Amino acid sequence: MKDEALAAASFLSVRGSVARTLLELADYIGKDAGRGRILLDQRITGKDLAAMAGVARENVSRVLSDLKKRGVIEQRSQSYVLKDIGALEREVRH
Repeated sequence: MKDEALAAASFLSVRGSVARTLLELADYIGKDAGRGRILLDQRITGKDLAAMAGVARENVSRVLSDLKKRGVIEQRSQSYVLKDIGALEREVRH
């Protein structure tokens, strides 16, 4: 049980790091996509996000998959649309 709690805490910190990186990218390269959405219209790979967030690429893939399932982000080839900025901000605070 203790290991599960530690794994969950680690995953949350990874999620927070990835969310923070996406929000920082939104500040630097984001374009208004309407309805509160922000387009990151540059080629960004999982490897790039992992390097910026300081986490393993495999963990970035899991976090991005989770965020996509929850409708927080949308991936288009190599660009991203941040659909729920508030949800990303909440991930950073946890």
